[in-house]
Amino acid sequence: MGATHVTVTIRNPAAPHRTWEGLFLVDTGATDCLVPRPHLEAIGLKPQGQRTYELANGAELKLDIAVGQIEFMGELVGGTIIFGDADAEPLLGLTALESVGIEVDPLNQRLKRLPAVRLKRAASPKENARSELKAKPLSSKAAPARRTAVCSAVGEERADTNRDRELVAKWIGRQQSPLDSLTSSYSFLDARKMP
Repeated sequence: MGATHVTVTIRNPAAPHRTWEGLFLVDTGATDCLVPRPHLEAIGLKPQGQRTYELANGAELKLDIAVGQIEFMGELVGGTIIFGDADAEPLLGLTALESVGIEVDPLNQRLKRLPAVRLKRAASPKENARSELKAKPLSSKAAPARRTAVCSAVGEERADTNRDRELVAKWIGRQQSPLDSLTSSYSFLDARKMP
């Protein structure tokens, strides 16, 4: 797959007439935008803090950041901008794209505007697991596998809350009290047994 580039203008919010325009690589693997330091300094942006970023190879770097205005495709958004090396390729990150309702069409290697900006919050894996448990009770034949899946889904080696225990009980098809019968049948659910 090829690369997608877009013309972006970076604006100093304290002095909106001070701008820098460049061709940015659209990087959906990057959270924030990155601009070579000399360009940011030329428009009067100064580092306002530092943030640790993980690179594609797993290495971590602590980089200077500032907040600036990012304009592309007729849209303007405020966002975090990373101070990159002088020879770094400018990057347009996912946060700026999503903030204005634009996504990458990987087949055509183009940016496309969504009909509306997404407002609903994505559920956490734990919330998704709980919803799935409520909706899909399974037979008791695969109880050990389901027990492992439930504990994995709620992020624990054992279900530590009454609510998680109730969900486990419903999911494995048991309607008895999770505190009374499940903890005796499945010792992994007993929150009192600490390693």
